[in-house]
Amino acid sequence: MKTLLLFLAIFISVSSLSAQHYGGLYFSPTWTIQGDGTPFWNGLGNNLQTFDYTFGYTAGYQGLLMENRRFSFSYGLQYAYQFMESNYKPGGTGISFPSITYENVAGTRSEIHSLEIPLSWRYNILKNRKFQPYVSVATTSVIQLHTNMEITHLDGSQADAPWKGTMGYSLYFDLGVGVNYKVNDWIFNVQPTLRPWNSWGKLGVGFSVMKKF
Repeated sequence: MKTLLLFLAIFISVSSLSAQHYGGLYFSPTWTIQGDGTPFWNGLGNNLQTFDYTFGYTAGYQGLLMENRRFSFSYGLQYAYQFMESNYKPGGTGISFPSITYENVAGTRSEIHSLEIPLSWRYNILKNRKFQPYVSVATTSVIQLHTNMEITHLDGSQADAPWKGTMGYSLYFDLGVGVNYKVNDWIFNVQPTLRPWNSWGKLGVGFSVMKKF
């Protein structure tokens, strides 16, 4: 993690000497893409009935370097919130953690609050245009600030599972397509992004407003 932050600091300081630097606010509504490919979900066998697609969001700072070249570089520092809900077939199931086992579980709701650091390369299809479409590939470091799972039993009672801190750091690859709209010293950006993971993936549409430094 320290190496990643050092690389980001050096890259920004060097590139800023030779490239236009934009920075501003970023916001993206997101939809969690839920799958059953992790060992935890596989352990439930046929008891799992549904995963519900759920809503979240990401918000924070976004920067852009070398915007008028064929390849440009984007980075950010953002807060992300997402949750997942799952239901089990009639009769419930059991869920085990290192310290406790829950029986007769009818459903779960998992929440994650994270800090995300996306680093992405963009290939600009058009250069030096007011409308600038592009494709992007990013590596995103995710540092989880707080996690929680709430369990609902068959009788309707609820309990918090001791899940906090079990998924502290992850690295993802994100794919996106987007367009910049440039007006004087401002860039208005829209970019749909897919995180194609079998579990804890997501689909988002990012909006940002950046000003040239």
